[in-house]
Amino acid sequence: MAKQTNNVVTHGLSGKVGDLLVFSQRGGKTVVGKVPQKRKSDTEQQKEHRRKFQRAVLYAKSALADPELREAYGKSAKTGQNGYNVAVADFFNAPDTVENYVLTPQGKSFPEQFGRFYDELGWEFAGEMTCRRDMIRFGHYTKAEWLSHKPNGDFRSVFPYPQVTVDSNPNLDQNPNYK
Repeated sequence: MAKQTNNVVTHGLSGKVGDLLVFSQRGGKTVVGKVPQKRKSDTEQQKEHRRKFQRAVLYAKSALADPELREAYGKSAKTGQNGYNVAVADFFNAPDTVENYVLTPQGKSFPEQFGRFYDELGWEFAGEMTCRRDMIRFGHYTKAEWLSHKPNGDFRSVFPYPQVTVDSNPNLDQNPNYK
């Protein structure tokens, strides 16, 4: 690969020249390449990867709109990278801080495998009335304490049948511990 310095003709040049060359700027240097050839058709895997990359770009742009995240991503960028590159990479491979997140309610040792995911469910669907269902799914409803709630039995993970229903069907038994 040839290197040239102080070239006044190509300094700062970017874009396509004819159908032969493409100039771009990377790390303060001018890079020259040949014009890429367009394929006739993409496979489904290529289309899916392109869609996933589009979502990564949207994530990076929204993350960098937050000044605190912009600074954090900028600090974690390595040589030849910028905060945008790190944010796109984070979309594809979540950082260790999120993967190793542990939920510990009220100072007790109760680690949850999907702690961050579980917390996000609570915030995203607060008005959707799914909290009880999710707490049962993750095993917290009958074991953990929160606010004024105290654990009071595994049988509470199912609702009792209405008494009218039990009275009208002799083959139906009330759920355990609700009799």
